[in-house]
Amino acid sequence: MKKDVLGLFVLALILNACHSGKKIKDPIITVKTNTQEITVIYNEQPFPWKISNDNLSFPYAKDGSKIGFITDKDTITLNLLPNDSIKLNFIIREIDTIQSIAIGQPKSVDYTSAYINKYKGKYQVLAPKVHELVNICIALTDIGQKDSNMVFMNSDYYQEVMNHFSKFKNLKIIDKLNENITEIFGSETYDYYYNIRMNACMYSFENGKIVNYSPYNRLSFGSGNSLNELLPLLESFAKKSNFKQFYESNIDYYNSLITTYHELVPINKMWKWLEKNSLKSMILIKYISPH
Repeated sequence: MKKDVLGLFVLALILNACHSGKKIKDPIITVKTNTQEITVIYNEQPFPWKISNDNLSFPYAKDGSKIGFITDKDTITLNLLPNDSIKLNFIIREIDTIQSIAIGQPKSVDYTSAYINKYKGKYQVLAPKVHELVNICIALTDIGQKDSNMVFMNSDYYQEVMNHFSKFKNLKIIDKLNENITEIFGSETYDYYYNIRMNACMYSFENGKIVNYSPYNRLSFGSGNSLNELLPLLESFAKKSNFKQFYESNIDYYNSLITTYHELVPINKMWKWLEKNSLKSMILIKYISPH
């Protein structure tokens, strides 16, 4: 559903290792304060933060990160390791308590030897089902029907999408997207938009369920995966709208985009340039063909 067929989403898969499994650390850390505005310390850098129920997610650091909380009544410091989840109780004026969790993000990718051996030296141009499902849901949102940068509306395919799926725009997944996609060209809207579209590329369908058998736990900018909580709603939408049948009936169109991409984009030259100028350990490139 994207506007520019020549636009591309490149996944430069670099050899890495990854921790897995999230640990909840006890006991709960208690922080006392008289105000909700406090200072968060991350690797000796201070950042203002207003206490809320939102989790605090910190970037991956192999050996952990030094974090802290400074208030008018307390100073708390701790080491946050990858996959850690540390419960926090902020006690405000000895009356109110707001709970949050400090999360140490794991590494974003874990390449096994089998994966490397299977894909080393190859590239793929894809039109993944879950990625297209997310695109279609975005097209049904209030902003998606207005923002021509977000959704390309001047095509026969777009009309097919709207004809088939418009009757399902009252399902819960569209309501959830409308809560987060709220402005044309809005900064927070586009952060969310790119997050769910990019992360969709690592999922696939298996017996009606959306699963992640890729080596990734996130693909988007930043450290979060906003799509993960939407998976049950996406599965429900796909089933009720008969998305599988729609996708399969348009497979020739998707394949035509992939063919055009191969014809117009010099992938081998791009690969060689990247390896020569920057990414020496690159093993695979995947192009997600937009439409």
